[in-house]
Amino acid sequence: MAGAMIVCAVVAALLLGFVVILVLLGILSASLAIGMHQRSFQAGFKTFVLIFSTLGGLLAGGSGALLFAYLFVDLSTKVTLLTGTACGAAGGFLFGFIFIKAIRWIALQLKRKVATP
Repeated sequence: MAGAMIVCAVVAALLLGFVVILVLLGILSASLAIGMHQRSFQAGFKTFVLIFSTLGGLLAGGSGALLFAYLFVDLSTKVTLLTGTACGAAGGFLFGFIFIKAIRWIALQLKRKVATP
């Protein structure tokens, strides 16, 4: 009986890993397609960062909300997941936007440093 549980856990972990790889390849290919369509590396990179940070915020927000509800407040799981994922996705998108602005600013400062002797 324990052997069957171990086999099922390994199969579930492999399937989860396969799904994660497919999602990451989808994000990468969508970013690449947008960059090629607009003929801009910057547009593709911006798309990649925004999608990846939104997805990361969604997962972190949902997990954090479930942990918070488990430790401190007795809320329904549906409400907790909905609010956590919505706030996490919004926060992740905002983080991605700020990250892109910061990268642009750093690149501009580096160009200025290199251009001036």
